[in-house]
Amino acid sequence: MTATSVYLAQAIDGRDTVDIMDTQEMYASLLATIGVTLASPLDVESYSADAFDAIAILQHDLSILRKCDALLVDLSLVGHEYLGCLFEIGCANAHGIPVVVCIGNRNLERRVALQGACQFIVREPEQAIECLLRGISEAGVRQQMKETQAYYDAIARTYDAASGRDMAPRDLHAAEGEKNALRETLRKFALRRVCQIGIGTGAWTETICETADVVVGIDASPSMLMEARRRLAGFGNVQFVLADVLGNDVQVGTVDCVVCCFLLSLLPQSMQKRLFAAVRRILKPGGVVVVADSKRPANYPGVGLGRCRIQTRSAGGTEYTVYKEHFGGQLLRNLLEDNGYEVVHAAENRVWLTWAVARDRRDNGE
Repeated sequence: MTATSVYLAQAIDGRDTVDIMDTQEMYASLLATIGVTLASPLDVESYSADAFDAIAILQHDLSILRKCDALLVDLSLVGHEYLGCLFEIGCANAHGIPVVVCIGNRNLERRVALQGACQFIVREPEQAIECLLRGISEAGVRQQMKETQAYYDAIARTYDAASGRDMAPRDLHAAEGEKNALRETLRKFALRRVCQIGIGTGAWTETICETADVVVGIDASPSMLMEARRRLAGFGNVQFVLADVLGNDVQVGTVDCVVCCFLLSLLPQSMQKRLFAAVRRILKPGGVVVVADSKRPANYPGVGLGRCRIQTRSAGGTEYTVYKEHFGGQLLRNLLEDNGYEVVHAAENRVWLTWAVARDRRDNGE
């Protein structure tokens, strides 16, 4: 398994090398305590004053950043432009990489542009490491996924009723429109054998069963899978599999299409990569991936800023900490393309959903 790594961005203008490297070593030591490696562009020879090529450096930095699990930005020093850091934040956003910013004693937390681009804005380096622990470290991710699953187990019996009650009429109308789009996609590409990862209560699976010959529904939650069995009892073409596709090599055969509805948004970025790897194991070359997921609504609650939230939710008198991410159409497109898929359609409805259809590039000899 590839080691978890964090890219460090910091001010370099007007600072001596010793000061810069001290900051780097301080963060490297903190990251080491949670089993995460620091990836710094300052370790490369391209930063030699004798061979300074700004374009080459930017390209090299981006190539490193895209391989990392998170971007850690230190904006704590006064009197610096931070142009390179802002560029790196923009690149991280474009490729779905979470951003944690440490601002020290500077009053930057209310900057709207920074809020929209960063998942967490903190004052102390130790706080930054705590955020990274929750979001990307192996131990933190495993605990987060375990608690998220426990939450959905607890609400399985009431999930559909609560979803319908909480959705405004325009939201329900939008959901039906997206289900129609899913139905038309399955027909357009003649997708006869379909696997849905994260079947939940089977709300979207009904649409798939109406069109496909064989449907395989996978979920890691026993309670959710039980609800799906109840909902889909009238369909004879669906198989139910209790499994965690992120941790197991699930044997379901090769399928024409994999559908993921509202699953990607529950996964920290390091787990998103594993999901796409799992998809590739069961998808035939040139097969189709359909992803429907959450677009951030206004005034979304949670701890942190930007695209991701760590929420506290209650069920049955117990509080659970749940990770939730949101996607725009371009972000979802970049995420699919970075993981080896060619996007043929991506869109957002105006209410709450982002939608994408992609083909596996292996059909093109890649």
